[in-house]
Amino acid sequence: MAVWLWPAAETEPQRPDGTADPVLAADPVMDAYTAACQTYYTGADGREYHLFTAMTPAPQGSTEPVGYHSELIPANDGASVDCPATVIAEDAVTQDYAAEDFAALLDSWDVSVTAPEGVSRVKLWDAEEETPESPALLYRRLRADPTCTHNEVVWTLRMKSGDVLHLTMTVEFEEQTTLYFGRQDAPLETAQELQALLDDIAGACDADTSVTVYLPEVTYDAPITVGCAVELVGSGTTFTAPITVAPLKNTDLTRAFVRFRQINFTGDGSGTGITAAAPTYLEESRVTGWAVGGEAVTGGWLYLRGSHVADCGVGIRYNSAYSSSYTYFADKMTFVQNGTALELLCLPPNSYAALDDCRFRGNGTDVYNPGGYRIEVNNGTEVTL
Repeated sequence: MAVWLWPAAETEPQRPDGTADPVLAADPVMDAYTAACQTYYTGADGREYHLFTAMTPAPQGSTEPVGYHSELIPANDGASVDCPATVIAEDAVTQDYAAEDFAALLDSWDVSVTAPEGVSRVKLWDAEEETPESPALLYRRLRADPTCTHNEVVWTLRMKSGDVLHLTMTVEFEEQTTLYFGRQDAPLETAQELQALLDDIAGACDADTSVTVYLPEVTYDAPITVGCAVELVGSGTTFTAPITVAPLKNTDLTRAFVRFRQINFTGDGSGTGITAAAPTYLEESRVTGWAVGGEAVTGGWLYLRGSHVADCGVGIRYNSAYSSSYTYFADKMTFVQNGTALELLCLPPNSYAALDDCRFRGNGTDVYNPGGYRIEVNNGTEVTL
């Protein structure tokens, strides 16, 4: 569930840039990027337009300009990222999308990529599937690898009036440091030992380092706090006490997140299984027997993929007004015999819920939605709304 998540390589959706973050906006370098990526133009029709580059058009509300984007790419052979590169046309007064009206004033356009000598260039190609449904004026897909350390994507718009407009977005990509831990590297038999390792990782690694911990077939029976960006991969692993994902710090280039994969979270009918105050993935896991199976609080999010949530008072609760990374989609989830399967108390602005190939069985209430958020049902999802 929560920003327009286009099908492609896995990139954690949306991160604020200099237009939305007061700290970045006060940075003169970020100010230069923000200025280069946008312009205001009074068309021959007398209407004023706001034109800017963006990475992810928002399906509802206003899309924010993106003049600078940086990302770390895992150090795997052939690793790359794939993301949208767009130009948005808005009415400068109403901020409504105005691609069709502006296109009537446009004579021709092109897009080019420049890079310093010795630096690879990102590749752009047509985005045929997304283009008909996108609110963007111009849409391309962008692919980059770690050798694309500094590129400028320049859109040139030639108007029928003879005016020429230039919009520039700077993108930077680097290779991400990757670390792996298992029981051969550190003791992992008890909750205390796992907590000690997580604390060591938090002290030694910034959030731009990719860290994976492979857990043994044990039961952790004491509360755990995860304060670092890490992927925890289970192997018959069970947590019977609450887990808290704390806000993640010291992140620069990456959209920091925590990932739980192939893990059982088994409660005794009380407490909250997972409290997420940072972006958190729940994948191929089972959450059973909690008062609240998982809750995203402000600053955090829960990405739901291929997991089973059952026998909880509330299966998954969203109560987050803002997160540095979020998506609208819950994918291939199963909710069985919960009091309330999915509870939408608070979502970030302009958010909605998209249930993709999900199953709801025997719940008291499938979706509790007191805020009236929009809900989409896709790909055979079976749910009572």
